[in-house]
Amino acid sequence: MANIADDTSLGAMSLPGTHDTLAIHGGAVAQTQEVFGDNGKTLKAQLEHGIRAVDIRVRISGAMDFTVHHGVVYQKANFGDVLNETRAFLKKHPSETVLMRLKAECPFEDVKPVDCANDPKSMKAKDARSIFGHYVSRNSDLFYTPSAAGEGRAPVPRLKDVRGKLVLGSFDSDAYGIETFNKNQEDHWTADPVEKKWNYVKENVDRAARDDDNEMYVTYTSASQGLTRLPFEYAGGYWQEQGGVRTEVQGVNYRLMKYLNGGDSGRVGTVMMDFPGWALIDDIIFRNNGHIPQGGNRAIWLVNSDKTYVNSQYQRCMVRGPEFDSAKSGGLVT
Repeated sequence: MANIADDTSLGAMSLPGTHDTLAIHGGAVAQTQEVFGDNGKTLKAQLEHGIRAVDIRVRISGAMDFTVHHGVVYQKANFGDVLNETRAFLKKHPSETVLMRLKAECPFEDVKPVDCANDPKSMKAKDARSIFGHYVSRNSDLFYTPSAAGEGRAPVPRLKDVRGKLVLGSFDSDAYGIETFNKNQEDHWTADPVEKKWNYVKENVDRAARDDDNEMYVTYTSASQGLTRLPFEYAGGYWQEQGGVRTEVQGVNYRLMKYLNGGDSGRVGTVMMDFPGWALIDDIIFRNNGHIPQGGNRAIWLVNSDKTYVNSQYQRCMVRGPEFDSAKSGGLVT
């Protein structure tokens, strides 16, 4: 972001992000990102590889801290790890900003779903907000204060106001976040088939390119259908066989990459992805070219294939191997 003009609205930018950013445990049904290590190491790798928007799902631990989960599966990272890695990255790269969607994985209300049983039963939404407030007070140097003060959603900031800061896009309450972050959102996470999900994604990025730069647009390319269709298949594609004919179904990430390759103008907003590859990340960043002042040099912040994901997950996207058979029997779901 070093070459982006200071007065650029955060809403006018195109930001590559990850859906369920730290979901690396729980097998093929739960995993949404390539594994780079526990305790926030996967987040560190994502930030270094061009990701600037993250999606963190938390529960309350017995110690009254936030732990990172995907459903019932603990992702071997805590919210403190997220903040520590983000601070380290922004200290090293003060021209950057990181946008975060924070979500309580449980509703913290009197009636809880079965999969929330590992949260303290006494917890309410106000308790989650109180715990978050303690994190903010201990990390006041890191957060963009207007987004995390709990005093209502802040206007969409300019880049100059959030360089070196963690910007809270939303956190389960109108008291936090940035205006319009949740307004123009595409998140049909159970859309089936893949073609239907892709149409939702394309419609939202097209709207972002056409509409008012002062509003935020957030598009999730991610989806799943339980054991029927897994996150990595929606992302990277798969083979299907019908009537003895075997055909390739292209994943949403691949379709979006090819679509963005066809043009070089117009923002796409914030795009949250499962298993993003380097070329798609680069395509999204490329849409910021119009915000570089005359004489600026994009090559300084180009995302390079040797510095970003060589996505091992895509190597098995097209075939359901033995690991899927284990997943069907519950062997990979912990």
